[in-house]
Amino acid sequence: MTKTILIVEKNKEIAEKNKCIIEHAGFKAITARTAEKALAIINSKNRPDLVVTEVILEKEDSGFVLSYKIKSNPETAHIPVLILTDVNNLGVDYNFDLKTEEARTWLKADRFYNKPIRPVDFIARIRKRLGMSASEQAH
Repeated sequence: MTKTILIVEKNKEIAEKNKCIIEHAGFKAITARTAEKALAIINSKNRPDLVVTEVILEKEDSGFVLSYKIKSNPETAHIPVLILTDVNNLGVDYNFDLKTEEARTWLKADRFYNKPIRPVDFIARIRKRLGMSASEQAH
């Protein structure tokens, strides 16, 4: 069965680029432009196997809130959440990582990556979070 990846990204071009990368690697990719839409997908009967989200969506912290809601719900807590963002490159006073226990407690994401990320690295990190080997097929 093909693994499904949910991409949560407000920038349509970036969402489509990531969708193409993910589909090229053999996964099924679906997109949502808001955390609200992402939650509707996650809480449906066709849950994704992994979520990749930006931080800044409807609000400056929507990606964090989305991740927190996913990980705080016993029915969805098993879904890996990767935060893929350029927020650390925007020149604003944000600097996030998951290196401290405090950060892991409130961020509730499995991994945090800065954009840009090479497609090969992006797919390798998705495969790793899904417990797949580098050569294992997505379906």
